Amino acid sequence: MKHAALFFLLLGTLFACDPKPPSEQPKAPEEPTAPTTSTSPEEPVLLSADFNSDGVPDFLEIRMTDREDRGLGKERDLVVYSGTGNTRKNWYTARSVLLPTENGGMMGDPLEGVDIEGNTIVIDHFGGSRQKWAYTHRFRWQNGDFQLIGATVHAGAPCDYFEDLDYNLSTGDAEWVKTTEDCSESEDDPVITEVTHSFNEKPKVRASMNGFLTGEHELKIPKAGESVYF
Repeated sequence: MKHAALFFLLLGTLFACDPKPPSEQPKAPEEPTAPTTSTSPEEPVLLSADFNSDGVPDFLEIRMTDREDRGLGKERDLVVYSGTGNTRKNWYTARSVLLPTENGGMMGDPLEGVDIEGNTIVIDHFGGSRQKWAYTHRFRWQNGDFQLIGATVHAGAPCDYFEDLDYNLSTGDAEWVKTTEDCSESEDDPVITEVTHSFNEKPKVRASMNGFLTGEHELKIPKAGESVYF
């Protein structure tokens, strides 16, 4: 009897140590998968805000078009949508505010980016060849339209001049700085001359984002006899 009891005890120990069949093995937790980004027209395609403060989210889309611009590439529109899903609708389309795809000269596509700061749409362009230029324009929904409230311009080339303008169209405050570089003696150690003018010039008409043309709006610099185009 002692031998039989010992046999059954050893047999039970072996079964207890056997691994479970694969179907009974506990499964390792699955790795979480990253959410996918939808490209369907029912989903927001860029950035969101509530531009007109109606409590409904608004979204921006850069929409390519088939329109050619005098050999400067394809035109594109900046579209504002409101709502989500089946309630989503296009309620504002701005043409011309984004420069065409080949308008940046040797730099190629000039569009650096479209962003939202608060409820303000910020558009950055950059381009040129030896002489470079950069524009930042800010538009805000007011008076039933997206209107220009700010412009920043930087342009110039080494051993020539650099020009900077920061213009707040809401207050009219502007600061213009022009730096001239004379490299006739040495390119490594140019003679630098800087002129600064701060002044106030409120625009008579606030430019709309729809139809806005970058670099074609003139601001005269008082006492300097010069103009900057933003």
